[in-house]
Amino acid sequence: MNQANFAENPAGQNIRKKKRRKPRRLPPGQRLILYFAFACGLMLTHSLAITADTTSPSAVQTSQALSIFTDTKPVGELKVTTDFNEIEAQLRKEADKPKLHAGIFAYEPATGKYVDVDGHQSIAAASIIKLPVLIALMQEMDKGTLKPSDKVYVTKDLIGGGSGILQWRTPGTQLTLGEATELMIKISDNTATNIVVNALGGMDNVNQRFAKMNLHQTRINNWLPDLGGTNRTSPYELTYLLSRVDQGELISKEGRHWAYQLMEHVKTRSLLPVGLMPGATIAHKTGDIGSMVGDAGIVQAANGKRYIVAIQVERPHNDLRANHLVRHLSRIVYSGFADSVVENISFADIDSQYAAPARAHRSRHLRRSTRHIARHARKGQSNIKYVHYQHTKKAHLKRV
Repeated sequence: MNQANFAENPAGQNIRKKKRRKPRRLPPGQRLILYFAFACGLMLTHSLAITADTTSPSAVQTSQALSIFTDTKPVGELKVTTDFNEIEAQLRKEADKPKLHAGIFAYEPATGKYVDVDGHQSIAAASIIKLPVLIALMQEMDKGTLKPSDKVYVTKDLIGGGSGILQWRTPGTQLTLGEATELMIKISDNTATNIVVNALGGMDNVNQRFAKMNLHQTRINNWLPDLGGTNRTSPYELTYLLSRVDQGELISKEGRHWAYQLMEHVKTRSLLPVGLMPGATIAHKTGDIGSMVGDAGIVQAANGKRYIVAIQVERPHNDLRANHLVRHLSRIVYSGFADSVVENISFADIDSQYAAPARAHRSRHLRRSTRHIARHARKGQSNIKYVHYQHTKKAHLKRV
């Protein structure tokens, strides 16, 4: 061995003298990560410095006023004041259910109070998309480009399954645009909705009208029924839209009156209306597909208090717990905004109040159907047969 690598110790023994190695240079990939981390640190330091400069009382007040409703135009901005903290905390607690996700936004125009529980999140719209479609139609009727008396037709490409009666009409059936609008809102007819969207120039034109209303999360991407949930909106934008309409914007007084008449007579009243107390009224529109159930409307309490609310709940396919949750959250919102006592009400309490009228409605329907069959039997119309489905407790007439 090379003697230069050894040295003598005092005892005369030879020991190996270790070489000092030069530090190895990091591979290119590791060097890139190191440089990137250094750059991020500099950027973070700079952003913290800017944040410290903008925490003055005036800056905080301005950001709070603009963080709730941001509108690209100064016209129609909602005046939001304070968060309804006690109600929002209770809503968050009650909405925390396994495999369910609730989006809630409620607003009181008179005071500016609001609650926001994931209200800005984009959620499948289902039939609630018919609400902004209605407002877009009202705008065109105000301009005179469309009229309620205009003739429209059921065509094969516009027939949609799910809810509604027009799907059973033969292609070529004629009706007025006003009749299609009424079916779209009152019984949530999907074929009627497709006819209205077609009269407005198709989905692209309707989306352009949504954008002009400053609805940026609300889009119609598919003809109804949109079982896949590609049509989107958010509780925030539904509340914003109804607030502008209620304040006299977007559509005329006559258009607003007609829209409210339709919304007050929506057939499905098993969601938001169940959470209201006696004497309250609501103009609303529901939505229900496998992955989402929701409701949005304008509520006036018996004491005159008025608020606007939208609740959408994402769920596993057809999970009825979402329906129960909408009813329960509706009661909490009503209790807060209508100056009622906020009670700890369970699902069972709300559903028991809903179940009795629902059973009475089914019973009335069964009695009416039975009387109808008896009348036909007396007239000797033997081509009508009574069909009774036990699982729905409904009586139906079927031609044979």
